[in-house]
Amino acid sequence: MSGRSVVSLSVLLLLLALVGCGGSEYRFGNQKNLPNLSGQWNFSATSQTMSQQFQGGGNIAQSNLGIQGSVSTLFNYCAPSATISGTLTPTQPFDTTSVTSYTLTMVMQEQVSNGGTQEVDLTGSASADGTRMSGTYTAPAGSCTAGDSGVWTASK
Repeated sequence: MSGRSVVSLSVLLLLLALVGCGGSEYRFGNQKNLPNLSGQWNFSATSQTMSQQFQGGGNIAQSNLGIQGSVSTLFNYCAPSATISGTLTPTQPFDTTSVTSYTLTMVMQEQVSNGGTQEVDLTGSASADGTRMSGTYTAPAGSCTAGDSGVWTASK
């Protein structure tokens, strides 16, 4: 093989490797940018079951599509604080300007007074700019929530 053929073959193999790597949809200049959900958040929830409104604050840390953190005083009738974890999934078709650019699934684990935990499931969406989240929540019957459900919003 000539030197020129070796260079051409090397370039072709490199291009095939880059295209074939797949993996993350967020590398090599792809237009999908993750929102930055890390930071301080103000939460609001409106119970459809109890006809009450709740306010709380939280601190969220994000690593790629994963979220974890803590929330305080949101559902204070049940527990003064909770841990939160979840995942982001880009919506299809992806629109960087949409408020619903990412679907969001989170689980809040409240530490209730009897030493146990109470789970609250939050689903919804996060804006592409990482400043707003909203959706619905549900809690199973039992413990202090009595099967509560409603809507929630959060802003940085």
